[in-house]
Amino acid sequence: WAADRLLQSGKPVLTVRKSMTFLGLMGPAVFLPLFSLVQNKFAAMLLASFALSLATSVGSGALINHVDIAPKQSGTLLGITNTAASLPGIISVPLTAYLLQITG
Repeated sequence: WAADRLLQSGKPVLTVRKSMTFLGLMGPAVFLPLFSLVQNKFAAMLLASFALSLATSVGSGALINHVDIAPKQSGTLLGITNTAASLPGIISVPLTAYLLQITG
């Protein structure tokens, strides 16, 4: 909703994408450390809700980029990039175990 409103008001697409990504990453970075400091359950729930709500802004920023690049192939492109992003996590665990085993 917010990204659509910004685009309708004439803001450049790149500015909107960067702003939404910034909000989605910095919002949790601000509210989650505060979450660990509060003693009140309601305040903790409120801070966690703010953090998670703001994190959804990444969807209007970085994740929608595939539609900007290739509108007709965005699903395929998202699948390829997510696979490429997952491979280091899949490969690094057994590789680390192997390296620890051979180096003792």
